[in-house]
Amino acid sequence: MITYKPLRDYLKLKKISYYKLEKEVKISQSVTKKISKDEFIHLESLAKICDYLEIPIERAVQLKKFTSFSDDEYLKVINELRNNIKILKSQLWKYQNSYKESRKKRGSSYYIRNFKQYRINKNMTMQNIATYFGLTVQMISLWESKKAGVSEKYINGLKELLGIDLEDIVEWKEAKKRGLIKN
Repeated sequence: MITYKPLRDYLKLKKISYYKLEKEVKISQSVTKKISKDEFIHLESLAKICDYLEIPIERAVQLKKFTSFSDDEYLKVINELRNNIKILKSQLWKYQNSYKESRKKRGSSYYIRNFKQYRINKNMTMQNIATYFGLTVQMISLWESKKAGVSEKYINGLKELLGIDLEDIVEWKEAKKRGLIKN
């Protein structure tokens, strides 16, 4: 079994109440109750607490030593561990899928050869372009300096606004392969 006595001792030493911990770490009251009763909490909650306190997890928990270990206690621990593993697997799956979805939504990035020259030829400032697309001047500067690719959603608008030739638009990865962009 696991005890959170080291964590409770640390909180006491630093004079951090359960209430403050709940508010600062954004955990529920049930988590702090479980800590006080040495009941299992999700690893994610424990990690958040340790990050907030800037301590390693090993400093927050300790294994209890048993002189006698009944079958009921053993089964309880095993079942709680199984439940925690299922929950962690489920959370990992959700995070992986949401990350994959966010990557899909991003679309491709593109390099526009002679971007600055196109802008100057149309007598436009970086601020004009930034305002037109609702972006920052810094973003336009990154495009011009080849430090960031142009998101797919801006390509058509830029083609129309600046009169960019199609052959001057290259997918970011391809531009890197061709040596058009230096890392």
